[in-house]
Amino acid sequence: MKTAYKSYNGRSAGRILHFLHHYLPYHIAVNAVISKNDRINYNGDLIALVQWNDQDIPWFIFPATKYFDSASAINNQVNKRQEAIQDLV
Repeated sequence: MKTAYKSYNGRSAGRILHFLHHYLPYHIAVNAVISKNDRINYNGDLIALVQWNDQDIPWFIFPATKYFDSASAINNQVNKRQEAIQDLV
């Protein structure tokens, strides 16, 4: 499924949102707030930190949060990563 964020290249907020859309519940992904230092907040609480690789693909660190199961988000990141990357093309 192509998303609205597919046209975002590089280390952009759009690219972060694209990958969050694949890994997190929809209502959280669309309401996430990205700060300048790549901290992602939801309802004012930290839900993820972003690390970038050489291909500008974000890798998220999901701390424990009350909004979703962090272990599920990590599993989604591992299992859906290729799908999210292919969705960019």
